[in-house]
Amino acid sequence: MRRIRVGLSAAAYPQWILGRKERILMNKEDILKVLASGEKTKEEIAKFGPISDARLQRLLYELVFEGKVSFDGVKYRNIIGTQLQLGKVVTKKTSFVYLKLVREQGKVDVRLTGTEADKMIIGDLAYVFVDFDRFGPRSCRFFCPLQYVQKIKGNYRVGTAGQPELVIPYLEAAGVKIDVVENDAEGVNIGDFVEATITERGENHLKVKIDRLLVKSGEVGADITQIIAANDAPYVFPDEVIQEAKSIPQSLRPEDYEGRKDLRDECVVTIDGEDSRDFDDAVSAVRTSFGWTVGVHIADVAYYVRPGHPIDDEAKIRGTSIYVADRVVPMLPVELSNGICSLNPDVDRLAITCRADIDREGNIFHSEVYPSVIRSHGRLTYTQVNEFYKTGKSDSLSPEIQELVTILRECSKVFRAKRERQGAMKLDSTELHFKLDEKGFPIDVQIKTQDEAEKMIEDMMIVGNIEVAKLLHKLDIPTLYRIHENPPAEKMETLVNYVKKLNLMSTFPNKDAVSAKTLSTFLQAIPDENMRKSMSIVMLRSMAKA
Repeated sequence: MRRIRVGLSAAAYPQWILGRKERILMNKEDILKVLASGEKTKEEIAKFGPISDARLQRLLYELVFEGKVSFDGVKYRNIIGTQLQLGKVVTKKTSFVYLKLVREQGKVDVRLTGTEADKMIIGDLAYVFVDFDRFGPRSCRFFCPLQYVQKIKGNYRVGTAGQPELVIPYLEAAGVKIDVVENDAEGVNIGDFVEATITERGENHLKVKIDRLLVKSGEVGADITQIIAANDAPYVFPDEVIQEAKSIPQSLRPEDYEGRKDLRDECVVTIDGEDSRDFDDAVSAVRTSFGWTVGVHIADVAYYVRPGHPIDDEAKIRGTSIYVADRVVPMLPVELSNGICSLNPDVDRLAITCRADIDREGNIFHSEVYPSVIRSHGRLTYTQVNEFYKTGKSDSLSPEIQELVTILRECSKVFRAKRERQGAMKLDSTELHFKLDEKGFPIDVQIKTQDEAEKMIEDMMIVGNIEVAKLLHKLDIPTLYRIHENPPAEKMETLVNYVKKLNLMSTFPNKDAVSAKTLSTFLQAIPDENMRKSMSIVMLRSMAKA
């Protein structure tokens, strides 16, 4: 455990710190104890225990925004157990706002009226005094602001009096007028979506300065682009990221093959949706004397993304790709996601391969993970593979690929049956897919169901996940755990009430026996298909998110 020497000599530390088995850095609980004796500056808090200035600043920041400590610009104060609460504005009306109390973890709303409420907008953070009785909050009084929203986004227009204005629907509905008093962006026209800084607040009145143009009105797909921009999704990469991406070669060099297993002669395919643009995983399989050997091949993106470089830093900020209607806000530049890291057919690509041996009972008894070079033999779609599974024939799949997807289905069925015996839940879900025309207008709504091909790929990905997780555990490599906790009590209560309405309590597991396996058994025992589907949806909503 990391130790540092900061602050007073050991003799000066409080007993509740010296009483520990070893000196460690102060934590949030320690800071709250220090503040229990009265408000203090950051420098005064630092004298009570070993802590660096940066760590103390971070912990105080977190405590303030958790609503446990207040800050007046100079001193910090422990406000747990007091009437003083930190609230975040979640609803704005003409004469009042609703705030969610941060310390109550958003479970309690309070209504605030008056002049200060009229100046607030959604997202503002302020301290309020709240009186509680046994029924909940009784009254709320404004104390002072903590952090008010500085940047807003809206559509530019010219008002009836010729005054430039900004339109944000929820603020307009609440009677808030937004006057544009300055414009630093070029080429802004009526209807354009812009970002602005609030320069002055009045009662249901804001004055703003336009900083930049985000979306031009009338462009194809402007409505979707506006939604992306309004939610701060970074749909444009910084210049340094673009430059680094352009410097990455789009074909393999001789040195790229070094230290990798050559799997280019192996029948490997990608199977994705019809409209997929990037292909980051591929599969392969052969029959063996003991059952099957399957290969899960994941594009080796890390080979091209160097830690601490612009692409890596930007990917950390984005965290994931965001799919919105007919487009994607990518985590990585297109040169990677759709280029050298996409497992396109008939080109050499770098991958990380997980090879797993599976017996006829569905047990994985051996696996290995290694860097590889693959060459996809085909870009398949779920539609193609499902059609082959249903009819046993296909004009678009070669005999070699037909044999491969047949082997994959054999292995998948056995592996899935093993997982279900162990308690894996079979939850049916329906997803809607909106088909858009070339101008971005919806022309059709289709139901996406999970057929055999989708289930097979899901099973193969689970095989890879299991074996890589085992390897990380064996090597004692720190990693993130993505697990499903037990369902929250209130959600289980909702599920039980729904079960009662359908008169199915006789087969529902007892409270002490609820598990993934017993819930799955209960679900599959429901004879009516429509009832089973609706129960599956309610059950899925009752589960804890991973």
